Amino acid sequence: MKNLLSCTAALLGIALTLSGCKKDEAAQLPAPEISVQQPKAYPCISGTYSVEYSIVNSREGVKLETTCNDEWITGVTADDKTVTFSLTENTSVEERNGSITLDYQDAVTVTLGIRQKGFSETPIIKATEPAAFSYVGGPATISYTIVNPKDGAVLKASCSESWIGGITADAQKIDFTIEKNTSDLERTAIMTLTYEDAEPLEITIKQAGANAVIALDEHGTANCYIVSGAGSYTFAAVKGNSTEKLGTPGEKLTAEVLWETFGTGTAPQKGDLISEVSIKDNTVTFKTPDQFKKGNAVIAVRDRKSAIIWSWHIWLTDKPEDQMYRNNAGTMMDRNLGATSATPGDDGAIGLLYQWGRKDPFLGMRSIYNDYTARSVPHEWTQLATSAGYGTIAYTILYPTTFIYADESNKYDWLKIEPGSTPDNTRWQHEKTIYDPCPPGYRVPDGGPEGVWAKAFGTRPSMAINSEKFFDKTNEGYNFGSSGNAEHKLTDEAAVCWYPMTGFMEGIYEFKKYNGNYWSCTSAENAESYCLEVQGNGNYYILSSKSGIRITARAVRCRKE
Repeated sequence: MKNLLSCTAALLGIALTLSGCKKDEAAQLPAPEISVQQPKAYPCISGTYSVEYSIVNSREGVKLETTCNDEWITGVTADDKTVTFSLTENTSVEERNGSITLDYQDAVTVTLGIRQKGFSETPIIKATEPAAFSYVGGPATISYTIVNPKDGAVLKASCSESWIGGITADAQKIDFTIEKNTSDLERTAIMTLTYEDAEPLEITIKQAGANAVIALDEHGTANCYIVSGAGSYTFAAVKGNSTEKLGTPGEKLTAEVLWETFGTGTAPQKGDLISEVSIKDNTVTFKTPDQFKKGNAVIAVRDRKSAIIWSWHIWLTDKPEDQMYRNNAGTMMDRNLGATSATPGDDGAIGLLYQWGRKDPFLGMRSIYNDYTARSVPHEWTQLATSAGYGTIAYTILYPTTFIYADESNKYDWLKIEPGSTPDNTRWQHEKTIYDPCPPGYRVPDGGPEGVWAKAFGTRPSMAINSEKFFDKTNEGYNFGSSGNAEHKLTDEAAVCWYPMTGFMEGIYEFKKYNGNYWSCTSAENAESYCLEVQGNGNYYILSSKSGIRITARAVRCRKE
């Protein structure tokens, strides 16, 4: 017994010693430190900006937290590298000062000083830094605008790096070429934009290394990812913006390209947009051909029984620009979801269509001049009447290319509503859901009398307009930007804010062409939801908070979260 007590005491002593070592080791870990440079003063115009930061001695699983109490600083978010925020226009001649507080576990709090210059009528150059370009190189474009332009002045662009050449600038964009990067390392260049009496603007241009694989979910997961150049890409195989993985542990999953389209009357060849796709360890990897082409595609993941578990929209286009709408209504994309252009009259500006509350798109019109559907490969699109078996969220996930249309008992919503039950209004909401179709950092906008369009227009929900003066008959749409001739504008800063006649669908082959319909996430009465409707072709009006039946497929214009 004495020996047993001695052994027990010895073991207890060893355990306490080891425990003490672990505590000492934890105590000896160096404290994290937030490293960030204070930004320069921002111009008086509204806009979205970002500041890079890093964490010295970071902790696994810990994220940076931000707080801001200044009303003119909005939409503050942080990912692993940058803090992003938007500023409203400063209409005062006085500079204003605000702050964003940065907190990280066990680190000293850092205050990021935000200064915005007072109102001025001098010219200001406004441009958005592009996403990293592919190692393949080739033609590239950066869009810009001049606030308070000066007669006779022209923008000039220059770059000292030899791998960027052929720089030319017109009234709205800068074109240049990028040489192929044969190194495995990412490279960076600075392009300087100058304009008479304006402060020069420096744009950072990044190009991926030759063997780089770009993580599309770096800034969050979603049901849609934007790809702006040739290369290899990955994203986590999770449901929308959640962390829910697919399948069961150890289950063999497969990935495939479900369909591809240019959004025109010409169908692509298989692999024109996405040449390879695979899934491993719950990560989807895909490649584009070296010759990058604009368009849209959907990648689906199947389980061991070949049933589709989830699918994602790959949006192949140049990086959309952000546009700050009037009256602090919000920051919106310059184009429709799925559009490959924001140019008036361009067929690529039409984009894709969505039944309300569904994450997967349907093909839009192939041209602004007819109501024929764009072509895809493969082109296996079907439709079924809503029912207890077909009108379910689970069914639309299994069959993302099946349009669910109305029957006599369910005329408003594709999601079957049993007699006496309440419609499901949770599929799209103000807080982004797993069924939201927008890319990371964006969501379906709010609608109705307090929605983004009603606020920006600043008028009653229904507005009659003069067709001869406001509707662009040649290009089939409305320019609600500063250069447009519409009495009601959505933005004062962007020269072009183009809303084309997208039409809407009541079935796979049933287009209503002569209007533009744009969904919101806001529910109305009777299983309907609010939308923006702009009408053309002889019956001209704008309805900023019209209600529409959810069974129809309409366009989406994404809003910044």
